[in-house]
Amino acid sequence: GGWRLELRDFFNNRTTDVTTSPTAILSPVLSDGVTPGNGQLINISWQTPRQPGRITYTNIAYTKAEVIKVKASIGSQSDTSAQVTVQAGPLAKLFIVSTAPSLTTLGSSGLTAGDSILFTVRGLDQYDNPIDGGAYTEWVIANANPAYGSFKAVTNVTATGFTSGAALDSGSFASSASNQMSFRYLSSKFYTGPMQISIYGHALLSNNIISSTNVLNVSFNINPGPAASVKFYSELGNVVKDTAKVVVNKTRTFYAELRDQYGNHVDASSANPVTFFVDSAYHGSVSSSSGTIVDVGGKKYWAVNYTAPTRSNTFDNTSPNSRGYYVVKVRLNATGVVDSIKVLALSDFPSLVKLYATPDSTVTASDSTYATDNIVTVVDTSLDQYGNKSVGYPLLH
Repeated sequence: GGWRLELRDFFNNRTTDVTTSPTAILSPVLSDGVTPGNGQLINISWQTPRQPGRITYTNIAYTKAEVIKVKASIGSQSDTSAQVTVQAGPLAKLFIVSTAPSLTTLGSSGLTAGDSILFTVRGLDQYDNPIDGGAYTEWVIANANPAYGSFKAVTNVTATGFTSGAALDSGSFASSASNQMSFRYLSSKFYTGPMQISIYGHALLSNNIISSTNVLNVSFNINPGPAASVKFYSELGNVVKDTAKVVVNKTRTFYAELRDQYGNHVDASSANPVTFFVDSAYHGSVSSSSGTIVDVGGKKYWAVNYTAPTRSNTFDNTSPNSRGYYVVKVRLNATGVVDSIKVLALSDFPSLVKLYATPDSTVTASDSTYATDNIVTVVDTSLDQYGNKSVGYPLLH
């Protein structure tokens, strides 16, 4: 903007002296002409045209969006300009007014998978005046992975890119009368771990970006929900639940993984105890009904040592389904959900070998039973220390 200042004498005549430098003091006042303004006059430049007693001020800017007058004072003399409405400049900054839950809560406790955050964002110009709306903003999810969640417009947002599951969404302030908008981030039900949402904006002129704002980064952790189920594994690297093979009277560690309602891993802790058990001693035994907590790859599991019974159920290489499996179980105490592992108890190394003269293993072979040069069918049978037929151990004749 610009104002022209004329110097006049007591009788209102413009002075005939040539002013080579401005001696007036300019100050902003509110529309009442008295109350000082809340901002500052900046970028003041001036020139003296070839007319005595006249000074022209140009390029004056003001830092507060409000209605003002400019007051010029020389000594005890002053005058004020006409009223001027100063508007906010283009979008230069974004400010998070609030989040629900709060940033403090997000930082300390994180967010539960499947829950959401309500963001309320305000746009400011370079002097911290709330913008008059119409500025373009956009917000992104770190890593640009749609599996991490999505956004939804809530208040005063004209959405231009709100797509379900989108990793990059954008929108603009819907009302020029409002400098504040709200949108919601909905986290994925199936992701837990570190998360960062970056919010930044653009100022537009004729649909062209003329400047970009600061970037607001909101970092937090997405946590699983309460433990709802339990999965029992004979080995953590094999999530397909194959039959566990354990040599009779030998011990093997089994692992129980807790999961929330969406299947996300939940760390084992004293807050979510489990119970390990077998239906009877016929199925073997567990070292502890409560188990212990182990850390594997940064994740915590319940673990128990299972000892197979002394009775093998291999049935000489025939299908174990003809007899069934031994079973060891785990129960999540809070929900009563139970999962189990089928166990195939393998025979131990042979400790006794018997030789039979008939395939039905009823006649024990003897050198004195048969005449010389007769052909005799001999069947050997090996037994482990518990009397189980040893399977899979080669014998030399």
